[in-house]
Order: sequence, then C-alpha cells, then structure tokens
Amino acid sequence: VLGILIVEDFIATIALMVVPLIEQGGSMMLIINKLILVLVLIAVIFVSATLIFSRFLDYLSRNQEVLFLFGIGWALLLASLFDYFGFSLEIGALIAGMSLASTKYTFELGGKMKPLRDFFVVLFFVFFGSQLAGPISFELIKTALIFSIFIVIGKPLIVMSILRVFGYKKRTNFLAGSSLAQISEFSLILILMGFSLSHITQEVMSLAILVAIFTIGASSYSIYYARSIFNQIGHLLNLFEGKRHQSLSEVKEEYEIILLGYHRMGYKVLNTLQKMKVPFVVIDHNPKVILALNKWGVNGIYGDAGDKGFLSQIEWSKVKLVISTIPDSDSNIVIREYLKEIKSKAAFVATAEQPRAALELYDRGADYVLIPHHLGGDYAAHIITSFGLSKQKYKDLGEKHLKELKKGKEKSEYL
Repeated sequence: VLGILIVEDFIATIALMVVPLIEQGGSMMLIINKLILVLVLIAVIFVSATLIFSRFLDYLSRNQEVLFLFGIGWALLLASLFDYFGFSLEIGALIAGMSLASTKYTFELGGKMKPLRDFFVVLFFVFFGSQLAGPISFELIKTALIFSIFIVIGKPLIVMSILRVFGYKKRTNFLAGSSLAQISEFSLILILMGFSLSHITQEVMSLAILVAIFTIGASSYSIYYARSIFNQIGHLLNLFEGKRHQSLSEVKEEYEIILLGYHRMGYKVLNTLQKMKVPFVVIDHNPKVILALNKWGVNGIYGDAGDKGFLSQIEWSKVKLVISTIPDSDSNIVIREYLKEIKSKAAFVATAEQPRAALELYDRGADYVLIPHHLGGDYAAHIITSFGLSKQKYKDLGEKHLKELKKGKEKSEYL
C-alpha cells in the first residue's frame, strides 16, 4: 500500500510541476526546458544535502530547538525558491521534506514536527471544507455518490487485478485494495490548483470535496473490517489469486509441529524445534524468508496463515502442536476457527500484543497465549531472583545475549 501511495504521489508531483508551466504559456520547448531546470534544481539540492547536511546537522543537533527551527526554515526556503522559478510552493516543501528524510536526524525532526504537522492537517481539511460553496443540489450529491461508489469498489478491483499480475495472494490483494478505497490528499491539492487557476469551476471543486468526504468516510470502515469481510467473501475472490509463488506452498508432507511466522519470536522457537528431532514446518507470508529457510535445510511453506483457503492445503492429520508468533488477532482467530472446523486435536499456542487480545483468544479456545512484554517481565524477575547483586553473573549473561543478537542480526540481514 505504501509503495502504491508513493507512486501516486510521484505522479501527482509531476502534475503539480507541469500545470503551472502550462498556465504560464509558451511553447512546448519552453515547458521542457523548465522541467529540465527543476530536475537540475532537485539534483543540486540532494547532492548539497548529502555533502553538507551531515556535518551541519551534527552541529545544529546540539540544541533541539535550533534543529527544529532549521527544519521549518529549510522547508520555507525551498518553497520560496521553487515559487521564484515559477513552480508551486508544494513542490518545494515536498523536496525539502525528502532531503531532510535522507539524513540520520529524520526521526528526530519528524518527532519535533509532528504536533505542527497535526495542527496543519486539521487546517488543511478545514480549508477544503470551507471551499464547499455554492448550492449543494441533489444532482451534485448524486454525481458525488456515483463517483464515490466507483472509487470505493472500482479502485480496489483495479489494485487487486494489478497485484494479481505480480503474483500476490488474494488476501494480500484484497487488504491492499481495501486500504486504497479513497482519493488522496494530493488529488485535493491538484484540484485546488486547478480551481485557483480557473481551470475548473466551483461546481467541480464542490464535487471533489464531496467525493473526498464520502470515500474517506467509507474507506475508514473498509480498512477496519477488511479482514472480517475477506473471511466472509474470500472464496469468491479466486480470480484475484496470484500464482507466482504458488509452487512454494504445494507441499503435502506430514508434520507434528507447525510454526506460523518466522520473524519476531519465530527464529528463537525454530532453534528449539530443531533440537526436538520431530518433523516440523515453518509457514511465513514472505517468500524471501521461505527461500532462505529452505536453503538452510529447514522445511518452509509460503502462504498467509490468516487465509482459510491456504490452510486447507496443509496436511493436518499428524499435527500435534501449532505455534503462531503472528501478533495479528484476526489471523490467530482464523487459525483457531479452522482447527475447530477440521476437528484437530493439536494444541494451539498463539501470540497477542495486548492482554485484551489474549483474553479474546482464550475465549475462542486457544490453549496458551504468549504476551511478549509479560514474558519479558517474568524473565527479568527470574534473572534478578537468580543473580541477585552479582555483577559478574549479569555480565556473563550479557555476553551470551550479545552473541545471540549478532547471530540473529546476521540472519536478518541475509533475509
């Protein structure tokens, strides 16, 4: 979803650069020369940021307030610079943000600017709401609803079709499509530019704002209930099932233990399973992880554990233990319900980030639920009880832990 949004924003950025140039008039060659100028300007900014920002920001970071003010000043400077060359202020501000994001202080600057950003986001929508002027006729509302229905239903179908070509599973395609069932804020900025340049009428401006209201409101619910909706209609979406990595999940062997999810706690559990000398398999939705595990001699199946269609492909007759390190409650509920449907007697160990989610999983019939921060607290209490005030014991355990972290980091970087 983030990848698609970045592409959308990139296309909108190009439009924001081209529209003011067309408004200024001139030949096509003049417009091309202007575009070359802005590309050179962007390249100079990024090269300068790479060469100068590192040391300069190291100096400014001694004072957090100065670093924050520099971020604001840099955005205003580039916005003014682009405006001087005949481009939009938004492009300059966007380039400023991109150049700051390439520095090691991006998270610190982002944290400082978050309250300011949230404040202006509110003003952004208040401003667009104030542009909903003129008579709001029944015909205008009907047209907005038609466009909104197309976006809420048609756009996800387009996204799902494209992702299917790239080989993604139908569940991934559906969740991605559901998350994109609205118009973006960049489209509002583009509409506003057209309105300010008198390219579009007040009626079209009002129509765009109504469509934004309808689609943003509808997509809020489509995102929240996407997994539940998929569980109900997933069997109707086989048309959007990608096939690129299908061969990775066509393994029909018998296992006694199934580990769902390799990352997070999964790689630690894997070490214990290898020592148990019982047949087991690791299931993960990242094909890169599965290919790496297979290379290491570990049985791995590519697939989405939250998809009942995928779960039905696995041989469950000999399974005695199912361990899910997936923190997503909906996925764990789907797994538990499937085990109940096939009348499996396997023990089910799930993972939850919060006690509330753990209680729900217990209500659904989970045998044990791992809550990582609770287990961490129990382990810390155990260490303190065992080691007391002995510095050497803590140091020895720390050295052992450091070796494990380095080993885990090597595997993560390989993946």
